[in-house]
Amino acid sequence: MLFLDCHPFFSFYCYDSKPSLVFVFPENIENIVIWSVRVLRILSAVREAFVKTFAFGIETVNRVLDLSVQMSLCSVQPDTLQVIVVGLTGCPGSISSMQAERLFQTLISLLKKYSGDSYGLQHDVFNLTCSAVGALLKLPCILEIQNINHFVETTVLNTFLIVSAAGSLSLEQQILKHAIILLRESFSFSLKGHSLADSSLPGALFKICEMSLLPITLKYIQLLDEEDTVVEAISTFHLMIESRDLLGVTRLADSLARASGFNLSFELMARFPTLNMRFISMNLFASIIKRLDGDALDKDVKAQFSHLPSDPQDLLVLLTLKSENDPHLKLTQIAII
Repeated sequence: MLFLDCHPFFSFYCYDSKPSLVFVFPENIENIVIWSVRVLRILSAVREAFVKTFAFGIETVNRVLDLSVQMSLCSVQPDTLQVIVVGLTGCPGSISSMQAERLFQTLISLLKKYSGDSYGLQHDVFNLTCSAVGALLKLPCILEIQNINHFVETTVLNTFLIVSAAGSLSLEQQILKHAIILLRESFSFSLKGHSLADSSLPGALFKICEMSLLPITLKYIQLLDEEDTVVEAISTFHLMIESRDLLGVTRLADSLARASGFNLSFELMARFPTLNMRFISMNLFASIIKRLDGDALDKDVKAQFSHLPSDPQDLLVLLTLKSENDPHLKLTQIAII
């Protein structure tokens, strides 16, 4: 009921064009909006009751978010985005394709505002925007949006423009992980059946990965101290290289190889000596070779990559052993070579 009770105020606030009203009470109105949305965000913790009324209030919340972008009311954006994320994930079937399209457009406007200059950007606003877009891509009605491929491409492109323009290593590390996750979710979405007739979206995402994610990863790989962010980047490279025979797969593998992707795999295993890092790094290593070798790499050889030791000295020791009577060791040596 809170959505319905708040609706008249928000409608008035969003559509009233009399400059005198906005001019006379700007501070009061902003405070009322901030606290109204904050109350909604607090109430969203009661998931079951909240999601039942989400469909009634999505238009209002979207208008508030849109107005916050136009008037640079940054303080209202985190709570508004949190309300949207909770509603979309808790009740994905509650909104129509038209409502989803309008919300998508608002989120794109928010990202475009900071794509050229990230000054004033709050990392939680960026991260929640990525989460909201990811939730939108999982809605049953999302396939009904006519320009969905263009929306997705524009969104992902702007997220990486923001990361590149962050101007602060601290900010980049705080938002990079969410940009990578959105890229991977968008790529998975692009491979759905509805998009096979139009391969422009996967191709565009390959280009973003090659021209944006790869340079950013190489630039900051020595400085990133969170294993989760590195894992997300490597997993995304691996997912895209292992995808179906689409335009850009071999080119991405070639770009990774030319960018010292092999050395990168060993470097990451040395910096983050965990089983998970070794597994995904060696799988990426194997996938690069597989693509560059025209998929002719023997499956038994490829299977050895995830079991190779991470220490280069141990690899050299394995190469010195005799393998005439040890088929498994022979496969391991071929994998090392």
